[in-house]
Amino acid sequence: MLQMAHDTGGQAFTNTNGLAEAVSKAIDQGSTYYTIAYTPTEAAPDGRFHKLQLSLTPTTPSASGAQLDYRRGYFADTPPHEPRKQLTASPKAPLTPQRQAIRSALLRGAPEATQILFKVLAVPSGPPTETTLTEGNVAPPATKGPFRTYTVNYAVSPQDIRFELATPGHYSAAVEFLVFVYDSNGNLLNTQQNGIRATLETSAIQSITRTGLQFHQVISVPAKGENFLRIAVHDLQSDHIGSVEVPIAAVRNLPLVELPSTRPAPPTLNNLPQ
Repeated sequence: MLQMAHDTGGQAFTNTNGLAEAVSKAIDQGSTYYTIAYTPTEAAPDGRFHKLQLSLTPTTPSASGAQLDYRRGYFADTPPHEPRKQLTASPKAPLTPQRQAIRSALLRGAPEATQILFKVLAVPSGPPTETTLTEGNVAPPATKGPFRTYTVNYAVSPQDIRFELATPGHYSAAVEFLVFVYDSNGNLLNTQQNGIRATLETSAIQSITRTGLQFHQVISVPAKGENFLRIAVHDLQSDHIGSVEVPIAAVRNLPLVELPSTRPAPPTLNNLPQ
């Protein structure tokens, strides 16, 4: 375990029953990191393992004992026939630092963002297969059916959402909910992006504190292949993000949920502009 953790940039926790402390430390360490891009000087896919080494030059005496955790190498495997598609969070959204942050949180296999705590339940819904995408889904032209529909239900910790005073006794909130669908090669297959803007009275916020800020989305996933959901919550007022990745294989056999034909929207909620 120690060798595996060293080679992959992780940390092994051994000989301890302090699971809560280990999880807390892992979350704390995984919340702050640098992403470094590297292009090999010899790009030929020879299938061999190539070592990587990073070094740190301390600028202060306190930094002399710093330890670097990173992948120690990579296999130069042959790339897939189709190049990996570049991810864009929204074709209409300018690539501001705020959009860059949410885009990074939605990358397949990226570290999970932990600024917002939320529960999510993804379950299959509707018929076994459908030929068309769910209304509101935005998919690349290359995405082909048949599809399986899944509902994504959120319960967001209200303590992690910023409620700003709008008028005496009323507070505003602005939150967006995003689901991206990927295949096993990291190709983007489908997206769903919605949000709420709400002005709430103090009593409504107290109610949300008991139940969590709840939201519901529907996403179409290609019925064939090994696919993944990348799910994120973004508080626009604090610019905080929470994200999680769910393999479809983990939820495809859950009990079916039948969606009602109509879902009246709460009167205080409005769609966020895209």
